[in-house]
Amino acid sequence: MDGKLILIVDDEPRVRFTLALILKHHGLQVLEADNGVEALRVMEEALEQAQRVDLVVTDIKMPGMDGLELIKILKQSEEPVKILVMTGYGDRETISRLQEIGVCGVIHKPFDGEQLISAIRPALAEC
Repeated sequence: MDGKLILIVDDEPRVRFTLALILKHHGLQVLEADNGVEALRVMEEALEQAQRVDLVVTDIKMPGMDGLELIKILKQSEEPVKILVMTGYGDRETISRLQEIGVCGVIHKPFDGEQLISAIRPALAEC
């Protein structure tokens, strides 16, 4: 996992900060965005600097462009990216829809650092 580039997309600054600390502690590089529009901009900037995002970890409920819209755009791009969804609204219909569109996994809020890393490892390796 060392050196992989992860983009965290969440509208809560404290959540992004905490997740970034956990991921950096595990040797990962981190970019952050507060909604889908910002995530697309950050990914474009990374590509301009010859960096490729290995995994997007996104919330679903966000102002502006939410996580579902972001996922649809990312899945249609020429270079699809792996996606791990974090949500506090894990109803069966939403989870089923996410799996159908090809996300690598879903992690339910609240979660701790160990659970986050346990969800990221297979998303990076298998998806």
